[in-house]
Amino acid sequence: MHSELLDTQHKELYEFVKEITHMNLSFAHSKKLKPFLRELLLFMNRHFSDEEEFMSQINYPNLSEHKKIHRQIILEIEEIIIKESKTLNTMSKKMEDVVKNLVFKHTANEDSKIAKFYEDNFLNKNEI
Repeated sequence: MHSELLDTQHKELYEFVKEITHMNLSFAHSKKLKPFLRELLLFMNRHFSDEEEFMSQINYPNLSEHKKIHRQIILEIEEIIIKESKTLNTMSKKMEDVVKNLVFKHTANEDSKIAKFYEDNFLNKNEI
């Protein structure tokens, strides 16, 4: 995305995917899963905030639509945590699906639009 911070965070998201997949395969105990989900939610909020700040700095034209996608992802994560808190395996599997979707689909489809906009408007122009 041409932002060291965001590129690093995307790599961290990939690590979250690996971790939750591992936890699902090993049927992680709630003492491990719940703190992980809290950490994931905090990280997601921070990442989305940082990404939205970057989009604002480069005057990304689809910022409001992208923010809506971010909010929907956060709501989906929160809903899974609330609705599935009694059945940890179901909750962690649904969470794995959401995080994988975020990392692979959202990053590839939506975040690549931001990178393209940046490349078209700022790369090699030293404006940001």
